[in-house]
Amino acid sequence: MYFLIKKNCLKFKNMKKITLIISLIFLGFSSHGQGAGTLMFGTNLLKSSPHILDGTANFDLNLQTKFAFFATDQVAMGLCLETGLNKNSTVPFGVTFNTRYYAGKKEKQVVKLFIEGGIGLADNIIAAKQSSFDGITPNNNRSLQFAATAGVGINIFPVNWFAVEIAPEYRYVTGKIPVHRVGLSAGFKVFIGEKAFKNTFPNKFRSMY
Repeated sequence: MYFLIKKNCLKFKNMKKITLIISLIFLGFSSHGQGAGTLMFGTNLLKSSPHILDGTANFDLNLQTKFAFFATDQVAMGLCLETGLNKNSTVPFGVTFNTRYYAGKKEKQVVKLFIEGGIGLADNIIAAKQSSFDGITPNNNRSLQFAATAGVGINIFPVNWFAVEIAPEYRYVTGKIPVHRVGLSAGFKVFIGEKAFKNTFPNKFRSMY
């Protein structure tokens, strides 16, 4: 009887440890979605009109992957990599260094507003084609140009470490024929914080282990 009770106690203790490990895997992220030392990454699908100033209605479809690090509780800095998905994308590739600022200081807001801007390099197919017409053919018919981007958006947090993102964006790419692109992106962001264990589990709960 003693050995049976001891065996059951060991099983219970092991189950608690397994529960903690699983909890850390699924909940071991920043408990408030953002904060100094937090990493953020995710992907957006961007539908845009690169010729908005020309009055034409053709659209580009691009994939944006972003990685950022929170330098403060409200400011994140990182890279945005963009790839064109349609064959004749005006901006088939781009990389920018972005800075994002979250408005408001409430830690447990479900909806958070942010503004974002960045500078970098991007392909300008329009400029490349024009250079070809002028007898100056760039390699692979591509023209790498200076790019700048600005936008606002919202993050909606169904859980503390995951957010759905919706963000309108403007991008300018230099060239003989500059690109003025306006678009709307939608995607997701995941937040991983250094203090996740401390923030996710109260002291009394952790003392059980």
